[in-house]
Amino acid sequence: MPTFTRIPSISKLRRLPRLGKIRLGVKVQTTSGKTYPKETPYFIVPPEVALVYGEQPTALDVLFPINDLDIVIPVAYKWYGAAKHLRCVGNGQQAYRLNDATKQWEVRPCPCEKLDNKECNRRAHLQVILPKVNPGGVYQIDTGNLNSIIAIESTLQFLNTQIGRFAMIPMILERVPHSTRRLSGETSTHYPLTIRAQIDPASLEALHKETPKILEQAKSWRMAEPEDINPVYDPGAVVVTSAEPVSEATNSDAEDGESNPELTDLETEIVEEEEVEAENRNQGNGNPVNQRASEATPQANQPKPATERQKAYIRRLINGRFPEETLREHLNLLNREEASALIEALKCGHDASAWLNDPRNTHPSCAESSAAL
Repeated sequence: MPTFTRIPSISKLRRLPRLGKIRLGVKVQTTSGKTYPKETPYFIVPPEVALVYGEQPTALDVLFPINDLDIVIPVAYKWYGAAKHLRCVGNGQQAYRLNDATKQWEVRPCPCEKLDNKECNRRAHLQVILPKVNPGGVYQIDTGNLNSIIAIESTLQFLNTQIGRFAMIPMILERVPHSTRRLSGETSTHYPLTIRAQIDPASLEALHKETPKILEQAKSWRMAEPEDINPVYDPGAVVVTSAEPVSEATNSDAEDGESNPELTDLETEIVEEEEVEAENRNQGNGNPVNQRASEATPQANQPKPATERQKAYIRRLINGRFPEETLREHLNLLNREEASALIEALKCGHDASAWLNDPRNTHPSCAESSAAL
């Protein structure tokens, strides 16, 4: 009797399971019962990973099975609210929000007030193979850190340009200390992710030759969708106890965005955005392509518009005292220097009415205000 043992459209597909999650911090539980996230300088790893790398590794050998950034490190703005699962996802231009009444996803502008109020956060789901632990699946690492996301995507895109792929190239994923400066002048140390390829000149030619074969093989591989739940309900989070109360400084240590940051965290992110852009400018100074692009842009020397974090900080300081439409229009007119001056003025107790009447109004500094008194 004739028979078949394979369906080509199915048999060609291979799916890599998710073997577990690696975390970038712990949940601290105080004696009063409150919990808050705290960043650690090392990876929080499952038992099978600890057998290979120890209990507190700061570096892991990794591979990417698929040559697609959208799959191995999807990034979006996400809002969960008080629910366990996602309620809104956006890319900074457009979002899909779940309608509680109709249970349908509806299109809406992004960003919105949820990002301004820090209810919504940037979130990335990194998916990697740990070849020294188990090459038969992927581990997921969640982060919301701006520096981590840019560092990883930049390295992968560079490899794609130089070698034609980043898939199946041996790399090291690390936690590296990074000092940030708040607008108040205080500094703190965080441990964002960095990644580097293990390539030497002798192996470069071999990697080039293998690229067509690797890319063809990668077409048949699929990965499980990232686990996307509210970090508050993370069932695998490591909980440690502490008699210390929740402090503002400790709360800001949550590298992967699992906390609801206070104003000081907005200050830190403003500084981080400026540091990243300054670094990009410095790296581009010696790059002929970047120089040509800069020369071809007439607006290159014009003031840069205020960052989203500056706008969010101003909203928090104004605290809903003015109509939303008016506030949004005025915020979009600010450049970064003007936004910094306005933030300083509002923190000193100045009324925002003068700015709303004249968006280009120059605000006195705290020192000038004190001298005037």
